[in-house]
Amino acid sequence: GWHTGKEWIDGGTLNERINFAVNEIGDAGKPGIQDIINRLGAHGGSVSPEEFTDKALDLVGPLPVDDKTHAALMEYAESVGSLDFSSDEAREEATPRVIHMLQMIAATREFQFA
Repeated sequence: GWHTGKEWIDGGTLNERINFAVNEIGDAGKPGIQDIINRLGAHGGSVSPEEFTDKALDLVGPLPVDDKTHAALMEYAESVGSLDFSSDEAREEATPRVIHMLQMIAATREFQFA
């Protein structure tokens, strides 16, 4: 039969899965990525680093992650600061930051084994 558990994943297949997910998520023109960005900025204001982290995890899953993973994602969110969605220009500026966060989430163990 077909293996559906973790036993089929080795370093090579995990690396391929991560690279595939990161490449797919890196395309801001994809409708699903646009939807996540739109939903993240739906209220049209500022999104704090904590909101950014928690909403991004919710929008890709929802995806529960362990404390270490959450702390690493928060570190990135804090490094880029609050996201502004108050104008088209601000949204355009926030887009690469959102994509990078989504790529980081896609590279997590929790995402790959979800």
